[in-house]
Amino acid sequence: MDGVMPTSGQEGCVAAGATFVWTVDYQLCGCRVTDTTVAAAGVVGLTRQTLATELRDWEITSFRPDRVELRRTEAAVMCPKHAKRTLKLEQGRIVVYAGWSGDGVRLIPVETTKYGEADLTAAEAEVLRVGRLFGSEQEVVRYLEGLGD
Repeated sequence: MDGVMPTSGQEGCVAAGATFVWTVDYQLCGCRVTDTTVAAAGVVGLTRQTLATELRDWEITSFRPDRVELRRTEAAVMCPKHAKRTLKLEQGRIVVYAGWSGDGVRLIPVETTKYGEADLTAAEAEVLRVGRLFGSEQEVVRYLEGLGD
């Protein structure tokens, strides 16, 4: 065994305790999100080919018994941080943005609504000048529908 490092599993198979690095590229917002986990019991001992079959929605970009890197592209959704919505009052109109500046992401303009300052109370207008966070697009829709009443 001179010069040969022992492995914790079969050569070419996922070892117990292997690190899995999951990367998702979100095309709509341009973000890349990476998460790291430890190999689940069900994948220990799998070869690259078997793992690729099991995780067919993922591209295996690197495979070693102790570390597997995977990537996937999401074309139709934004990352979790950009799934949040910010409403801001700009130039007299309410504008919907993807994201929240408090999360450290750039705001992406989604829509300038038909609603303006005249549809708001003075307190609402003040809040929207700074920006108001909503957890989802659905919450924004409910809020805007309430303005139309």
